[in-house]
Amino acid sequence: MKENFGARLKRLRTAAGLTKSELSRRAVVSREYIYQLEEVRPQTRPGLRVAQPLADVLGVYVGYLISGTEMAPVSRKRSDIDTIPIYSEFPLKSGARKSPAKIGFLYREHTVGRDTGYLDAYVVKGIDFTPLIDDGDCIVVDRKASIDDGDVVIYSIDKNIRIARLKKMVGELWLESNEGHYRLDDCGCCAVVIEVIKTVKAGHNTILP
Repeated sequence: MKENFGARLKRLRTAAGLTKSELSRRAVVSREYIYQLEEVRPQTRPGLRVAQPLADVLGVYVGYLISGTEMAPVSRKRSDIDTIPIYSEFPLKSGARKSPAKIGFLYREHTVGRDTGYLDAYVVKGIDFTPLIDDGDCIVVDRKASIDDGDVVIYSIDKNIRIARLKKMVGELWLESNEGHYRLDDCGCCAVVIEVIKTVKAGHNTILP
């Protein structure tokens, strides 16, 4: 008997050691809807807006979650896809004794020449860099990319994580953030922000498109 969507979702969730509530929190999909998919209407196939964050948290391709077919899109090889981990907090913090937990994955087309081992994603918490980045947005950073005038970067200073835009002044790179201006040489770890995924809030739900 062919496995339906609800059964596949339940199997993957159980294998990942996640409760319905935990999957709901990480994927930002209501627990009641997950219950409906698994127990009440298992034949239902949700759209990508719901299926993609579920697949990201479960660490599978969204096509597999929806259809059960373990394959990449036609004319696309797995080697052409970058898998970028999403972390629960910024590991740039000084004095961190353990790596933060992974809460999901992003899948992006591979860029030739880019070392995927230096790509990470984070959900921004308590950082405001309006209008580019708001609290709750997901950012992708390249920890190996060269830093230059005009780049938006995430950096550490005084054991705090901040986001700023680089600006060259009198031959030196300075960081311009909503908290102030700092010389790049005075800051700790620094990484270039290469993508911002804006959150869309609808009612009590937040969806990463």
